[in-house]
Amino acid sequence: MQSTPPPAMQPPANRNEKTRVLGVIPAAAPPTAILVVRSGPDMGFKFRIKPAGVASLGRDLENEVVLDDPAASRRHAEIEFKEGAYVLTDLGSINGTLVNDHRVTTKQRLAHGDRIVVGQDEIVISIM
Repeated sequence: MQSTPPPAMQPPANRNEKTRVLGVIPAAAPPTAILVVRSGPDMGFKFRIKPAGVASLGRDLENEVVLDDPAASRRHAEIEFKEGAYVLTDLGSINGTLVNDHRVTTKQRLAHGDRIVVGQDEIVISIM
């Protein structure tokens, strides 16, 4: 006498059945970055950088992060969330941009606690 396999081991009765998704784990939301100006003409200001789009920094009022620092260029730098990390790009500013005391020449990945210098402003980034 041949026994029947338990129901869990039996092949589907209809091979045309589609796979059913029983539960979906939502993807984690990308982190938000907070820029806090620790010293310089804009000391005390806080700016939120959203992971969607590109946030520009500089003196021009069209920037997402407007700095009232005469040593900052009108369009000084940009920060964007790219490939799982925030990335800073200097836009050819006259005085340059520093991250942790190193001049940014192209693009620089940012990490929680990095110090960014734009003009006379020292900015610390918090990534949450």
